[in-house]
Amino acid sequence: MTRTYYHGNTVPAWAISLMSGIGMLLIGGVLYIIMRKIVLASETGTLNTYQPALQNDSV
Repeated sequence: MTRTYYHGNTVPAWAISLMSGIGMLLIGGVLYIIMRKIVLASETGTLNTYQPALQNDSV
């Protein structure tokens, strides 16, 4: 007669959640630094995208 018993995880669920959260924060921080360097290093030149609206002052 054989019996199979359920053995839980070696690492508790709260520890898995904690490691997952810390990992996501680290990955997000690394991506933030990389993207910030890319965006700040890019040249914008003399690109004017704002033009004030025309005013009709004869009212």
